[in-house]
Amino acid sequence: MKANLNARLVIVSMLVLVSMLAAALPQTPAAAATCRTYYTVKKGDTSVYIAKTFGVKWKEIARANNLKDPSDLEAGMWLCIPPAGLYLDDSDRPASERRSRRSDKDEEPTNPKARVVFTVAGDRIFVDASNFDQKSFVKVRVRNPDRIAGGWFVVGTLRIPAKRSVRGVFDLPKELEHLLYVNVCLKDQTTDETYCDIVVNY
Repeated sequence: MKANLNARLVIVSMLVLVSMLAAALPQTPAAAATCRTYYTVKKGDTSVYIAKTFGVKWKEIARANNLKDPSDLEAGMWLCIPPAGLYLDDSDRPASERRSRRSDKDEEPTNPKARVVFTVAGDRIFVDASNFDQKSFVKVRVRNPDRIAGGWFVVGTLRIPAKRSVRGVFDLPKELEHLLYVNVCLKDQTTDETYCDIVVNY
């Protein structure tokens, strides 16, 4: 009889665990199919911090995860992080950010087709950049993704030629070598465009 009770408790516990995991996943098939990466919310995280970390508007993250309110964030929640611009159209932008037909050309990203891939392995950071329409000069910086503000290490610069691929290799600061994840960003020194991602340290 005691064995039956234990078996039932195990089954109930497993069902509760599975339902909690299912609740943390993106709620729609469309969201699941368009996630650039995933992020587990930590205690003290804010919607602004998460959005800035990934270079995505908070409204895009909220829409990808069916969140109605930034206060819905809870530690341990698993968020789908979509590519920037995927869930945001002009009607979602504040009036000050909306593009008029006359100024569309001026407000387009300098390198809209740019592709940047970050890889962190041990004490090295690899940056692969391609499809830039214009040449760019970027600063490469890294930090602990748990930091809410500051904490950046500038590890070098990279010149990205137009219409060509380039790879940069940089040293990961000793202070960050023990981390499983690292926040890596490129910031264009002319346009201030930023390309960021949180990367697993292999």
